[in-house]
Amino acid sequence: MQQDMLFRVLYVGDAALLRELVWLSAQRLGATWRREAVEVEASLLRLRVLFFLLVDRDMALKEKLLDGWPELGVPALEPRKAERFLSQLRAEVIEPWLVDERRTEDEFLGAVTDLYLVS
Repeated sequence: MQQDMLFRVLYVGDAALLRELVWLSAQRLGATWRREAVEVEASLLRLRVLFFLLVDRDMALKEKLLDGWPELGVPALEPRKAERFLSQLRAEVIEPWLVDERRTEDEFLGAVTDLYLVS
């Protein structure tokens, strides 16, 4: 399996990179988060959840998925996979998770992973 952008977020989990992406995306979207909440307090699991919640809203973050991180040797998502994943993320993963308070962050990431694998 190619280690594209989503693979790196889901399986490799570079916490420093995720912190930076989440922080920058939150700022672009006008969040009033404390930097410490992302830098120190957020676990890798929470960073992954935040990343996918933000990617649904942040066009610049979506573009990063489509462009990859050439400077880190991380390829972009294959265009058809990206289209399928991004078009289904909200309806199949985010909305059901947001409306059911019994669902955990682990369940959210499990649903994201399943969507990634079938996209």
